Amino acid sequence: MFIALLFGFGGEGMLSTWSSLFYSDATTTQVQQGFTKFDVAKLNLPAIQSGAWLSFFFTALAALFIWLYRSGKSSAVILSALILLPMVNGFRFNKRFVATHDPREWQSNALTDYFQNLPGQYRVLNFVSNAIREDYLPHFGIDVVVGYHGNQLKWYDNLLGGPGKTNMTNANFLNIVGAKYFLLPANQQFPIPLGDKPLKQVATFGQLAIVQNDNALPRVFLVDQYKVFENYEQVNDTILYGPNIFRDVVYLEEEPTLIYTHDSLSTDSVWISEYKNENITLNANVSTNQILVLTENYYDGWKVLVDGQETELLRAFGSFRGVELPAGTKEIRFVFDSDRYNTGKMITYLTTIFLIIVFGGYFGIGQMRRKKEENELVADEQEESN
Repeated sequence: MFIALLFGFGGEGMLSTWSSLFYSDATTTQVQQGFTKFDVAKLNLPAIQSGAWLSFFFTALAALFIWLYRSGKSSAVILSALILLPMVNGFRFNKRFVATHDPREWQSNALTDYFQNLPGQYRVLNFVSNAIREDYLPHFGIDVVVGYHGNQLKWYDNLLGGPGKTNMTNANFLNIVGAKYFLLPANQQFPIPLGDKPLKQVATFGQLAIVQNDNALPRVFLVDQYKVFENYEQVNDTILYGPNIFRDVVYLEEEPTLIYTHDSLSTDSVWISEYKNENITLNANVSTNQILVLTENYYDGWKVLVDGQETELLRAFGSFRGVELPAGTKEIRFVFDSDRYNTGKMITYLTTIFLIIVFGGYFGIGQMRRKKEENELVADEQEESN
């Protein structure tokens, strides 16, 4: 109730204090030009205030149910309502994010079949979001450039240009993320050239055209040259506004440990053997030390094994994954194994077990106590009758 009162009467002042304590960068982090996270919070202040009061209401209601049971004013049946409270509150909270759609909106069609039958790993950039929802293609396992959720990793979001996606038509950006196909209106040309290889229309579906970009980098490739930057912001600027040398030089944020010798005639190669959400297996044929680049987002929850030995995962090009491969490497495996996720899962399991023990013990002891009292009452009645 205290927090609800503070937000109810303090309003924007309380919001400012709360943000300074727990979200110190809210007033400086822009979600779009001239609009910060704190501005978003101010717009949602009424929802924050009502949410605080509703949280107090549900907490008070739970306390009331427990008090009624403990004081003997209600049976154990009322405790079952404690299970319903979080369900009701969860439904109330989640309904603002969950919408009901006609299942026919998510049926496959000739367009999705076309992309699913294409070989290799690639990304699609959708310029017809008024006709094809941005989250439609990922529903069928088709990778897209812009992501299908606003909470994508910060380094990729910055490379993309933030919520405004200001870099979405930057040639270097499109090539480095592997944007091999574009969805465009059938009568429209892509506005800028993307490299030496011309764009070509490869299919049409009614008023939609699929344009192929052969300048896009492959999902995985090898380089034997590198350049080290202080941070990924510097990397992003060089990617967006520097020369397109990404196929030959990888941008890193730390010095690699192996020694590399550039060979323009190298025939070393790497290819994808298995590609799953949490497990990617690559095979390689490398005669000299190489740096492997996988243009999937870098995240420290991923582990990488080179010929069965865990190896350091580098951040390549500010957003993607890089791995040092010594000469003779045969297999590279990326496995998602997040320590934070595993810790959270363990805490959830332990908390669940603890609650089962507490509630089970509480009801069990209560049942034993009542049975003992009933037996004592029966014994007293028998003594009185004798």
